[in-house]
Amino acid sequence: MPALNKLLTIGIGLIVTAAGLKVLGLHKESLGLAGIASVAFALATQNALSQFISSLILCNPESSISVGDYIMLLGVDGEVSDIGWFATTIVTPDSTPIVIPNTDVLQAKVSNISLNTKRRMVEEFAIVPEAPEDAFAAVEEIREMLWNSGIADTSKEIRCHVWGFKGTGLLVRLECNFDAPGTNPQARDIELDSRHAVMERVVRILARHRCKMGGYPVTVVAAPDAQ
Repeated sequence: MPALNKLLTIGIGLIVTAAGLKVLGLHKESLGLAGIASVAFALATQNALSQFISSLILCNPESSISVGDYIMLLGVDGEVSDIGWFATTIVTPDSTPIVIPNTDVLQAKVSNISLNTKRRMVEEFAIVPEAPEDAFAAVEEIREMLWNSGIADTSKEIRCHVWGFKGTGLLVRLECNFDAPGTNPQARDIELDSRHAVMERVVRILARHRCKMGGYPVTVVAAPDAQ
């Protein structure tokens, strides 16, 4: 449909132009040259006009993105550093500027991470207690620590429980939400600080309960349900 609409627009433009030139008394040869020139001009300016209109839409205060937002689109993620007349510049985490035409930005599916101010932390780790009761006592204290830490969002569910076994150890899963305003470099520091603060306290609790910690993979994901 967009292609058909463009062809119809060009066709109508040619007809109107031809009619106007005929009224002025120009010959058929002139009409033909004028028609060709009109098509060439339309094709040459169509892309520039589309980019310009797209920039006006992107610069609108109600646009889905703005300068400073951390976004993901077309396989690229980074911070929007500039929205120009014809293209948008995104700076990736390794400081590489990526320039994307504004029409492509409008047509693509954009994930604006900065609009989500909540993060969900999921930690899984193994602990080896000297006695089984030590492990369960440690897990209970970790849960209480999260509630009173001032880090976790207590309006959402906080979980810390034993969910399996690994060799002579127990597998523990910890889940909680916390605030992080977007995913720009500053917000990433907030995420890291929150995660490190939680895990440092976990290690101290385990030591008090004579438990050793194994490796723990960390996953931090956006939590729309935490909004």
